[in-house]
Amino acid sequence: MDSFAVSLAIGTTTLCRDRRTCSRIAFHFGVFQAMLPVLGWLAGSFIARYLQTYDHWVAFGLLAQIGIRLLISGMGLSLAMLDVEILQPILIIGIVTMILSINGLQVGDRLGLRFGKIMRVAGGVILISIGIRILITHIL
Repeated sequence: MDSFAVSLAIGTTTLCRDRRTCSRIAFHFGVFQAMLPVLGWLAGSFIARYLQTYDHWVAFGLLAQIGIRLLISGMGLSLAMLDVEILQPILIIGIVTMILSINGLQVGDRLGLRFGKIMRVAGGVILISIGIRILITHIL
C-alpha cells in the first residue's frame, strides 16, 4: 500500500505521462517489495541454526507479532523460520505491488489532470507523511 500511495503521488505529477515510464516505476516497486522477504528469509536461514533449541518459542513470538500487526514487517524472517518456500510469496508480493503501483499511477494521473496543483500538493504531503512514518517506525 505504501507503493500505491507513492505511485498515486507520482501520478499527480508530469513524471509519468507515458506507458514506459509508468511500467518502469511499477516494475521497480514490485522488485523492491519482492526482495524484502528474500532478505528476511536469508537472515532467518542464517539465524535458524543457532535457535534450534528454542525455535518454537521464536516462531510463536514471530507469528504472534505478525498476527497482531497484520503481516507488517515481520513476515520475511518468519518465512525462513517456518521453512517455507520463498519463490511463491515473493512472486505474489512483487506482482501485487506492481498492479497496485500501476493503478496508483493511473489514478494519480487522472487526479492530477483534473485538479492540477491541488493534487501536487496532496502528493507532496503523502510522500512526506510516508517518510515521517518510516522515520518514526525505525526510531521507535
